Amino acid sequence: MPEPVWPDTGGQQPMVLARRDPDSRTITLIMDAATANIAMHAIAAHADERAAHVREVERSGRSLPEGSYGQRNREAIAARETRIAVRLRAVEQAYRTAIDYDTAYGPSELTQTRCVRSAEGQKELALRRRRERRTRGHPTRQATPVPPVSAHPLPRRASK
Repeated sequence: MPEPVWPDTGGQQPMVLARRDPDSRTITLIMDAATANIAMHAIAAHADERAAHVREVERSGRSLPEGSYGQRNREAIAARETRIAVRLRAVEQAYRTAIDYDTAYGPSELTQTRCVRSAEGQKELALRRRRERRTRGHPTRQATPVPPVSAHPLPRRASK
């Protein structure tokens, strides 16, 4: 197994490649391990900031009159921030899946994960996470188990 690469080692130039596929509307990024590690830390931190913002907006919305413009606005902001946080977490999960897969099974070409795309799925995920946050650390409440969002790699295509 290769040694872990620390992001602060000097001398190594970052290797980053990107490819856009307009047909599938996807972007493929390829980067060295140190750069990927730094990028994933930044993505995880940003997802944490978005989740904190959702909590703050929800808390401020609770003090507003039911059905008011302000409350509806806070709900829309929380929904948007939640969608963004879910996408960031999906990127983070894909990275972790790739790292875990490489450690257990050897290097792979590309590990993809499924993410929640429907509005209903995103709402369900947000509700589950809110329930989990409310019960976390409380001795008399039981947390609702939340299944992983997107930890299932898609099957590989056969080579031509």
